[in-house]
Amino acid sequence: MKTRVLLISCMIIGCCFLPGGSSAEEPAESAGQKPILEMGIRPKPTAEELEEMRWADVFANDMARYMFDVQSLKKENPDEVSVLVRAVYRDPVILKQLNQKYAGKLTDGDHAFYSEIHMIFRLNEQKYAITEIQIYSKKKVLLSDIVNPPVFSAVPAKTFADTMYQITEKYASMNES
Repeated sequence: MKTRVLLISCMIIGCCFLPGGSSAEEPAESAGQKPILEMGIRPKPTAEELEEMRWADVFANDMARYMFDVQSLKKENPDEVSVLVRAVYRDPVILKQLNQKYAGKLTDGDHAFYSEIHMIFRLNEQKYAITEIQIYSKKKVLLSDIVNPPVFSAVPAKTFADTMYQITEKYASMNES
């Protein structure tokens, strides 16, 4: 028992004199000094990885791969939910048309790549509207920004809009006031 108490006491005293240990004279972290080590096995994600983690895949077809920004879901009122979605183009015909249309804004080695689309869903009416479409190049150059007043249309079955409608409906039910 005495050996155990002595060992623990020595460990506590030893820790106080080790670099980074605390003492009565100086705080554990001096002003402006960051800790040397951080806990965790995985390395911190890069800015690109954090951006990629924002987007959840929800739908794909021959035209594009669709995803939505998980953080962008927002209840506008009890019946409306807005969301930011992204369409990464896959169809060579669409890509060719976009590249021709925005050729003046594209640099060498760059091409049209994706759109970010702001959508609003009216849940009780099962309708949606697209309020803004931003088209970007592979190098993240804004090629076009189209803003429209909301014109609501019925959500067509078995489409990307239908999938997003179901997601916004579930989000609204989970976030009821």
